[in-house]
Amino acid sequence: LDVEYHSPAITEYLTVSNGHFYSRVGDTISVAGGTMSVSGGEFAKDATEVRQTTSPNPTATAPENGAAIHITGGTLTVDGGGNKIPFNISGSGVAGIWSAGAGSVTVSDATFTFNNYYDSNNLINSKIQTDGGESGEYNTFGICAAGGTVTATDCDFYMFDSYARGIYA
Repeated sequence: LDVEYHSPAITEYLTVSNGHFYSRVGDTISVAGGTMSVSGGEFAKDATEVRQTTSPNPTATAPENGAAIHITGGTLTVDGGGNKIPFNISGSGVAGIWSAGAGSVTVSDATFTFNNYYDSNNLINSKIQTDGGESGEYNTFGICAAGGTVTATDCDFYMFDSYARGIYA
């Protein structure tokens, strides 16, 4: 789903209140400008079959394999209202939420679970794979912001390897 607001008015927004949102490579939901509100649903990124091959620069470029929610220069509010909204993150070069520009991200009542996966060579898939082997760079994020503000309350982060970051801003 790709939404772009060129001249957003107060009433132009995208609301997600339920559903299952899944993707492997690329952004599952992408919003440019405007406002996005999430009050329910389940989000999953599974890039276990596609390994990130370039060094990440999360303050300049989006994760190579995308995010469950990507917002550019707008406002994102995720609020489960007492029920945790799950983000399941698997693979390398992925994020639960990625924000760019001078927008704002506010997340309440969410759970970010980073799933380990070992390939046939026993290499953990959240590491960057290069011709010279694996690098130990961080490249998997729960919430990643390149500019703007991030506020997170009542969120749980389950990180099972050392190559993930819960919040990077």
